Amino acid sequence: MLDSVLSNKHRRKHSLNIVFAGLDKAPLHNWKNLQDGPQSDDDICKCYAQVQGAAKSWGFICGRNGLLGIDFDWGWIYRLWVKAFAQRAETLTVKTPNGGYRPLFMADDPRTDDSFKDTLHCEFKGYGRFVVLEGEALKEDGTKGEYQLTKDLEIRRDDEILDDTLNWLKELSTRYEFLNYNCMKMQMQGKVLNLET
Repeated sequence: MLDSVLSNKHRRKHSLNIVFAGLDKAPLHNWKNLQDGPQSDDDICKCYAQVQGAAKSWGFICGRNGLLGIDFDWGWIYRLWVKAFAQRAETLTVKTPNGGYRPLFMADDPRTDDSFKDTLHCEFKGYGRFVVLEGEALKEDGTKGEYQLTKDLEIRRDDEILDDTLNWLKELSTRYEFLNYNCMKMQMQGKVLNLET
């Protein structure tokens, strides 16, 4: 894991800081002080030495140098977004253990926005958040799953992606308003859809 972190081309190119996490995706060390300041290879090695037994994954600290992650818990929403945004969706993207997707961008205003977290299960991870890039985590059903790099591309710079995606989600939430009906909420509340009932 340490070799993967130290050699990561995106970390080096964009001077990104990292955090190590456990199976529950919770950070294993204090990372809030890494939002703004630099993190050297030595800093990473020291941190890893302290948490290596518990470290099951690692990821980038968002907001740092403009990093923005869009967290699509539902794969079908991500696929609709890819269709709508076409070439703009061609960026470094990770598939989560529960089947969601996380495209990463560089932007002037990498703010955090949870406006659609409870409805369309999509959130924007900017300053104050982090995104896991590699490793394993517990899935909703309690089994372990792996993060998978699905688009090993450069991190695309798009200063309008957050606002344009928010507007797209507003339109989508109007079109799929029935997802908020009480009879649908129970089946649509988790990251993995429960459509068997």
